Amino acid sequence: MPLFVKGGSIVPMWPKGTTSWQSRDRHELDYDLYPQGTSTYTLYEDDGVTRKFTEGASATQRVRVQAPTHGKASTTIKVGASMGSYEGKPATRAYRFTVHGKDAPSQVVMDGSRLQRLNSATALASAESGWYTDPATGITEIRTPSVSTGRGFTVELRK
Repeated sequence: MPLFVKGGSIVPMWPKGTTSWQSRDRHELDYDLYPQGTSTYTLYEDDGVTRKFTEGASATQRVRVQAPTHGKASTTIKVGASMGSYEGKPATRAYRFTVHGKDAPSQVVMDGSRLQRLNSATALASAESGWYTDPATGITEIRTPSVSTGRGFTVELRK
């Protein structure tokens, strides 16, 4: 079944294999990204159970994706610090980005450090961090190490 997604979309996802919001892994957050120009998204979170959000118990986190308009420029993903708090908010989390693009990057860099390029989706699934591009689809999957939700970070897909 086809899925139509507007270019530039940033779609937050629960980790793969999640069957219930109650049993989801709160220490991983996945995003499906469709880079085109510059786009932003603000993630809203609360405990998902109580009404304490009415008293301000919630957090937001801004994500910005900037894709090149032409040439061999890099695609940049900037994830801001999570602002606010609620009961059960994770202090750290890993991120998985599924980047729907045309070309595989030559390298992926997180805050100045190269992430390891892996040879298969299976290798990526068992690694703490790294990246893999499926040659059949052109989709690049990136898995970051666990980082503090209190600080932002940048991932760059270099051509």
